[in-house]
Amino acid sequence: MKLNTAAVSHLRSLIQAGHVDRTSAWSFSAADGNALLGPQGDDWAAYGAVHLGIDPAASEKTKAYYAYPVAKGGKVYLSALRAAASRAGQQGAAEIESAAQRLLAMAKGPQTNARGATVALCFALAGDGEVPEWVELIPAPDADGVVQGLDGRKWKMRDAAQVAASFSRNLAIDENHSTHIAAAEGRSSPALGWILELQARGGSVWGRVEWTARGAEALRNKEYRYISPALVVQGGEIVGLRSAGLTNDPNFNLALNAYGADPTDTDEDPVMLKKLLAALGVAEDATEEVALNAVAKLKGDLTTALNARGTPDLNLFVPRADYDAVKKRAEVAETALATNARQAREQEIEREVAAAIKAGKITPATKDFYIATCAAEGGLEKFREFVQAAPVIVPEDQRAAQPSAADGGALTAEQVALCKRLGIAEKDFAASRKALAV
Repeated sequence: MKLNTAAVSHLRSLIQAGHVDRTSAWSFSAADGNALLGPQGDDWAAYGAVHLGIDPAASEKTKAYYAYPVAKGGKVYLSALRAAASRAGQQGAAEIESAAQRLLAMAKGPQTNARGATVALCFALAGDGEVPEWVELIPAPDADGVVQGLDGRKWKMRDAAQVAASFSRNLAIDENHSTHIAAAEGRSSPALGWILELQARGGSVWGRVEWTARGAEALRNKEYRYISPALVVQGGEIVGLRSAGLTNDPNFNLALNAYGADPTDTDEDPVMLKKLLAALGVAEDATEEVALNAVAKLKGDLTTALNARGTPDLNLFVPRADYDAVKKRAEVAETALATNARQAREQEIEREVAAAIKAGKITPATKDFYIATCAAEGGLEKFREFVQAAPVIVPEDQRAAQPSAADGGALTAEQVALCKRLGIAEKDFAASRKALAV
């Protein structure tokens, strides 16, 4: 993938004319592309002018030939430039990534600080054609302790003296921050001067420079008019200086940390920030402190939940082993109750049927039938109603002659259970009836 230099020039002209969308989310649909191609579908110059990349492996005058769109509707989108820089970096397209970053810094435009004056971390050198020994590198912060660049980003600087005291070695002054751009790509990045010391002056940071012959000549020839520092930023605060660069582009992306990127860069997607704030349950315009407090509360709630899991409330939870033991005991008790209830029901049925036989309402021969009938749902109650209304069918003098346990007849359920409890054979029950008082 190659850089589309013609597109870069066109995009610069759009930005300089103020045709920039700084807030909208970016998307580039097939309909957007067709609109650029015009009614005849053949305006490839307009289509290519909004794409930072071209693919030499694809055929010209095809959509596949162009990549990394960053503009539509006559406007350059900040969100598109951020996305292009990020994707190009991931795909190893260094030229496209660098171009997208430069256009992004340019598109952000100048900002004003709390005092209403534009503060750029890019300063005009003292006197055209002069070679100054001392140059201002970091301006004094405003009343809130904030230093703000032309690209709109802000950093704290509590003490210029501390920043100056962090100086430990000579720092290079190069061309357009080539130390961090060209050198990273293996290209030449010679120094045009060396910062030999730093001083705090009225809240700002100044550096004493020893210029190289080439650097001094460039200044005398008015090749450069501005100097831009590369800052060391930690936690949103300027803590040192890494290098400086001669430049004519006052919208250069200024701050670098020890790893070549600013951890406090404010190029975040505003749509994403709004979603994050909404997820935290705070207003879209919430301050950083409010958002951090919301995060701290979430972390505290998580810690409380984890602690509660480790030491549960015994009023609400019991160990699994204890629960299983109680459950098993309840099941055994439930089974025993069911068994006792069944046995009590069987004994009750035996008594009712035996009473009906004794009253002459039914014959002993039908005993098993009535026992089975009573065992059914609601059967005992129906049997009682039947016996109450039934006439006597067995004369009293014949009831005594009916076969009974005493005469070798069938034993009742109660008599069988009694034999088991006393260890007596059922066949011996009749012979033992008097001894057992049955």
